Formats: sequence, structure tokens, C-alpha cells
Amino acid sequence: MKLLISIVSYLLKDIFWRWREQPGNVLTRFTVAYALVLPSLALLGTFVLMAENLETRLKRSGIDTLFVTQHISAASDDVASGQIHPRMDPLKRYGTVFQLLQLFVSAKTPHGSMARVAAYPDSTLSALSGLITRHGPILFFSDTLPVGMPIRTEIDNHFFTARVCRLDGLVEKFFQGNVVLVPEGMLPRVENRGFSRVMMLKANHIDEIAALQRAVQLTAKLDDTKVYVRSSLKLLADLNTLKSKQVRWRFGLAGASGGVLALVLGTLAVLEYQQRSYVIALLRSFGVRRSVVYAMQLFENALIVNGAGIAAYFTLTLTQSALYRSFGAGSIASGLSSDQMSAEIVMIFVCINIGVLLSTLPALHVLRKDIGTILS
Repeated sequence: MKLLISIVSYLLKDIFWRWREQPGNVLTRFTVAYALVLPSLALLGTFVLMAENLETRLKRSGIDTLFVTQHISAASDDVASGQIHPRMDPLKRYGTVFQLLQLFVSAKTPHGSMARVAAYPDSTLSALSGLITRHGPILFFSDTLPVGMPIRTEIDNHFFTARVCRLDGLVEKFFQGNVVLVPEGMLPRVENRGFSRVMMLKANHIDEIAALQRAVQLTAKLDDTKVYVRSSLKLLADLNTLKSKQVRWRFGLAGASGGVLALVLGTLAVLEYQQRSYVIALLRSFGVRRSVVYAMQLFENALIVNGAGIAAYFTLTLTQSALYRSFGAGSIASGLSSDQMSAEIVMIFVCINIGVLLSTLPALHVLRKDIGTILS
């Protein structure tokens, strides 16, 4: 045991001595590994950010949500009769329906800002009952003003007092920014000019969204009406496509990095073993096993390559942090984290270590040579 410890200690000193005497050899291996890992992580990080962006958009819009927008002109039967066409009523059997009328008018505030105006029919009272009970029938949605603050608004030369609320829940999926919500029929003159009926269906089952979207489009075609249907199906398809590409690129880049490393480091290892064959033969003649010499070569390459990989990762994260700060993203944005890229990091490091293992295999041919032949 003491002999083994002494041998390992000597071989470790030999490694660091050679690094000091021949730094070019070490820098070559380090640079090759660094140059392979850094662009691979950067490209895979781009896929991660794109996938997270799509997932954020999916969560915001609702993966189980269908939006139907129909523009109603002043000459439409809906405006003339004052009733909402019940053609889409059967959709209520497949989920929760929330409907608003976006009016073609803006509201003015005492601060000089403008806000969009929407009307809610009686069918949506249950969804808004909590807000209406706390703040009254006229609601002013804002992200900046204090909640509950009364604000005087001017709509079509009429003045109303509304209470400030926050955009959340169902209303947040319809609008962004300042919005005034009034009961339907409160602004008859404005409604008679026409409006956009926006209906949101939150389906009971996600797998029914595609069929419901086709049904709405077919109904509109049969009625000869123009509707705009929006859902997250395309985003979901884009996300699935992106994730499949991400997996292929992950395996491809990791495998390519490991293969190139195996080729370059293997060539360097053979050249180094040929140069040091006399020293290695002397060590073996003193009783050092071939497996110990091989293990130290494997350890040396693994140490250099993994050090280069870690340096490449920190270079990427520090560069991203600097870019976020330079573009004014704030201190909370620090780029990709190890949690976000855990799969990519593991795959890259597994493959480069496999490459290290393969790169040392050609050296076994040198170790199998007879000691007497080398020393003679």
C-alpha cells in the first residue's frame, strides 16, 4: 500500500513537472476542449431560452384556452336588436365561456392618459362578481395606480367614476395596459356604432381544443361571418418541434465534441507516449503496473478537459450577465442558470469524458510493448 501511494505521488509530481516544463501541451488540450464546449453550450442555451419563451407565452395565453373575435358593424343584426347572437352558445357545454365587448371608443383620465373601453354582458357577472362587489360596476384596470382609488373618466363626453383594479384572472388574458370595464348597455350610443365581440372558452379538456377550433371556424363559414380564432395550438406545436430539435442538437453537439476531443487528445497522447516511452519503460521495470500509468494519463486528460468545460460554462454565464446589464435588464437577470441547462451540461460533460476515455486507448498499444525492446 505504501509503495502504491509513493508511486501515485511520484506520478502526480511528474504530471505537474511536465506541465511546467511543457505548457504548450497542456494549453493545446485545454484550448481544444474550451473551444468545443463553449460554442456548444451557447447554442444549446439559445434553444433553452427559446423553449422557455414559448412556455411563458403558453402559460400567459392558456394552453386550454380558445379566443374568438368577431367584429360587429353598426348595420349588424346584433346591434339593431340589442341582443347577442346565440350561435356560439353550444360551446358552453365544453367549458367556461367568458365574453366581453370591446367598444370603439377610448376613455380619458384626469392625468391625460387614455384607456380602452370594454363592456361586460350579464353572462360574465359571475366571473366578475368579486371585483364588482368590492369596487362597484365600473372598473378601471391599471398596473400602476393604487388599487381601490377612485378615478374620474370621460367616455364619449360622459363622465363616470371608476375604481382601480389589477389585471388578473380572465381579464388579464384579454387586455394589457389601462382598460375601463362598464356594464353592457351603459353606453348605448357607443355600442350602436359597432364593437368587437371577444369570447374566451376555457375548455374542460385540453385535447378538445383542436376540435372546438375547427367547429367555430366551420360555424362561421356556414353563417358567412368573419371571425378571428386564436388558440395556443400553433405555439404548442412550435414548442414540441423546438424541443425535438433541442434533443437532436444536444446529442449531436455533445457527440461531436466528444469525437473531436477523442481524435485530438488521442493523437497528442500517442505522440507524448512515444516521446516518454523510455521513462515509462523504466517505471515499469521498477514495478509500476501498466494500469497505474494508464490511470494517471486518464486522470491528467480528464482534469484538463473538465477544467476547460467548467471554464467555458462560467465564461458563458458571465458574458450573458454582462450583456443583460449592458442592455439595462437589471440585476435580477443573470442569464442561464445551471438548473435551466442541467440536461445540456450533463450531456456535454458525459460526452467529453467519454472522448477522454477513448483518447487514451491508443496509448495502450505503447504500454503493451516489451520493456526490454524499449530499453534496448
